[in-house]
Amino acid sequence: MEKIIEQYIDQCLQWMEPCKEYLGYLPFYEGDVEPEMVDDLDFALLRELPMRMKITQPERKDHVVNLISPKDKLWKSIDNQVSTDDIAQLERELSITLPESYKRYLHCKHHYKLFWDMDIVLYPKPVHSWYNIVVEMNNSLRTLALEKGYFVIGTYSDSAEIAIKLHEDSRSEGVVVLLDYETGEPSRVLASHFLALLDAQLTLPSPQLKPLKEWEKRLFG
Repeated sequence: MEKIIEQYIDQCLQWMEPCKEYLGYLPFYEGDVEPEMVDDLDFALLRELPMRMKITQPERKDHVVNLISPKDKLWKSIDNQVSTDDIAQLERELSITLPESYKRYLHCKHHYKLFWDMDIVLYPKPVHSWYNIVVEMNNSLRTLALEKGYFVIGTYSDSAEIAIKLHEDSRSEGVVVLLDYETGEPSRVLASHFLALLDAQLTLPSPQLKPLKEWEKRLFG
């Protein structure tokens, strides 16, 4: 179980590292990077880099990403500081039982935006505010998810929430689905359980960071 989770996180981080000036920062308008997770960056080294690039992946829509600005903060992953008591408190606050696989995921490295499949982005897990992010997202979607036995864990292509079906026993691994905002019902099953969701992503070709074509430069400025 730990092997799949750690492989997923490490593979995502290793892919992002060479292009972190485009992918590994938190835009200033989204808040501050927590002090322990701020990474150093010499902005003088970025002078010759394009202001915009695009990420491509087979069967996924291309995304344009911006070069980090002096207002933004680069982040780095750090080792886990989540305790078993923290997770137990989370379960009590939301009156749920999390599957064991997702608990193991919470015990892994802290990060901000992390992905391999460009459509699937799990919620950020900064060292001090991960708890509040999880609680706030699930409470804000309580009618859509929690009240129907689902726990939201991330977003799908910025158009839907990814959620795990909960059970009373943590050893029971529920399906991972997309929740439709309009109907409040699962619109698609992404995986049979959380580990299968991570494992399936790792079979995809890695996303690629590529320069914009001339017409794209004119379109995006």
